Amino acid sequence: MVKNNIINGCKKLMAGICATAAIAAMGILTDNNSIIAKAQINRNSDIQAETSRHTYYRWADTTKSYLTDIGNGNMMRVQADGSDIYVEYYDSQYNITGSRQINPELPVFGGFYNGSDAYYIVTGQENPDESDDVECYRITKYDKSWNRIGSVGLDNCNTYVPFDAGSLRMTESDGYLLIRTCHTMYQSSDGYHHQANVTIQVDVNKMQITDSFTDIMNVGYGYVSHSFNQFIRTDGNKIVAVDHGDAYPRSVVLVEYQTDFTTGQFISNMGWQDHCKATDLLKIAGGIGNNTTYVNVGGFEVTDSAYIVAATSIDQENDGDYYNACILGKSKKDGHTFINWLTDIKEGYAATNPYMVKINDNKYFVMWSYGNDTTGTIDYTYIDADGNQISPIYSMNGEISDCEPIYINGSVVWYTSDNKGNVTFYGVDDNGNVLGSRNGLIYDGEDWVYYHNDNPDDSYTGLALNEYGWWYVSNGHIDWDYTGMAANEYGWWYVSNGTIDWSYTGMAANDFGWWYIRNGALDLSYTGMASNDYGWWYIRNGALDLSYTGMASNDYGWWYMTNGVLDLSYTGMALNDYGWWYMTNGALDLSYTGMALNDYGWWYMTNGVIDWNYTGLARNDFGWWYITNGALDLSYTGMALNDYGWWYMTNGALDLS
Repeated sequence: MVKNNIINGCKKLMAGICATAAIAAMGILTDNNSIIAKAQINRNSDIQAETSRHTYYRWADTTKSYLTDIGNGNMMRVQADGSDIYVEYYDSQYNITGSRQINPELPVFGGFYNGSDAYYIVTGQENPDESDDVECYRITKYDKSWNRIGSVGLDNCNTYVPFDAGSLRMTESDGYLLIRTCHTMYQSSDGYHHQANVTIQVDVNKMQITDSFTDIMNVGYGYVSHSFNQFIRTDGNKIVAVDHGDAYPRSVVLVEYQTDFTTGQFISNMGWQDHCKATDLLKIAGGIGNNTTYVNVGGFEVTDSAYIVAATSIDQENDGDYYNACILGKSKKDGHTFINWLTDIKEGYAATNPYMVKINDNKYFVMWSYGNDTTGTIDYTYIDADGNQISPIYSMNGEISDCEPIYINGSVVWYTSDNKGNVTFYGVDDNGNVLGSRNGLIYDGEDWVYYHNDNPDDSYTGLALNEYGWWYVSNGHIDWDYTGMAANEYGWWYVSNGTIDWSYTGMAANDFGWWYIRNGALDLSYTGMASNDYGWWYIRNGALDLSYTGMASNDYGWWYMTNGVLDLSYTGMALNDYGWWYMTNGALDLSYTGMALNDYGWWYMTNGVIDWNYTGLARNDFGWWYITNGALDLSYTGMALNDYGWWYMTNGALDLS
């Protein structure tokens, strides 16, 4: 009864203190209607440039909209509109802090890259006369204040139109900028300008192109034709790329270069034994060269254990009708390929081209929208480094653009913009909460309710934070009756009556076993004894250790443990860091003087500890024996003295014969 009164009092106190504030701050009305918060942040900019779509029908396009982390939680937006390149700066609250304009050096924009200590812009120009003297690609380097440092161009590169029917992506490693893009090539004998991928390597310190491949060959040289979307990463000293091919090969193909690009070359140093390893991650149905593939490719990551690709596709094997989101991949461990489907759409709107963003080494954010869905629904989930889905699929309202999301300030963030200067930022934090929406514990006038993306979440069970501390939530409501362990992103904690109990020190159990808690938190540094309702136990590194047998101490002294539990039946010798001791009924017995046995033989104990200084006679249940320096001396033959006189010893034993 006392406990219930305390709990009820706590509920009423919290309700009385914060009801008015919560109602005002969260938009909750007392009739339980709610004002749904917009899951976005809107800004008005002087830059009137519209973002493009991310999804594509047959082939991708170059990205025109970029967002990059410039440190201290601040961001930079880079956007090209076909004639100019605009730069705009934002603080961590999405306020515009500055802007500038960059003049493209060649008329066709290819892409932007935020390097480790510089910015890079790739531009190009068409080559209708198929002249080897035309600079078709230019890579321009700027410092982080947009001062031009230098540039390098590529000509004589079999290019008719650069960046045509595909994309451009870059990565930087070991002093080199690596570019994967595409082009339509010089007219072939059949009268067509066929399309294929392009790879360029730039020494960014010297601003020199050290290698490139623009010829016609086969996938053993990294050549894919047609290549409708291009991705590039590095794995150690090797280039790894992904292309969306419609002919040679007709697949989403993973290309693993075998050469060492850190030498300055990736293709010129290729021998017959160094050909690229090509793996079809998704074979595409249909005829060779048929531009319609019913596939979109949206992201590529190299993890410690796999190569993973975010894509949408129809069921290629069964002539499916609907695009579904999936993760394609190849295991580094054994080389097997896999397709992990994220959606199973059989009617309605098909999934659009997904994005994939790295959160940490074992967590990646994947999102997609739905074609022709005028409600602006975005679905998202999380996968691990092996491409396995590790969370439910969440939904939010919003739009996806060609701005590839970035991970900044603990959230995945991207933007859309229109030709009137309206910029809209969207974001999702590590826990799947949408930027600007109501999430976590919110007081509704009667109770504390757990919200996720503006909606009560009755499925949530776990810890949640409000202004009064951390609380245990069961099925979307604070559980005042819960006492036990619970976890959040910061670790495991001890909860008493629904809230973290910072005063608790002792043992506690969860589904994984028994643990040691100190001041309310799991203490993985603790090694020693601890008690619960069932007795005293041995803890190692914060966990109950049922394998431990030996001595351990608590505030009451030294004790003997067998298989992790206090053994009050044990009498004999035991070892700790301070030496060998005598135990009686599981406790250190400092009153014991006499002989004792361990695995190494018989010893003489004085006041419970081996007496290395003792030499003389001693007795056990088997008779009188001769001890030398604390140990039974079976080599001794001669006379020895005890309280009863002098005696003759043979081989360490009293010889009455």
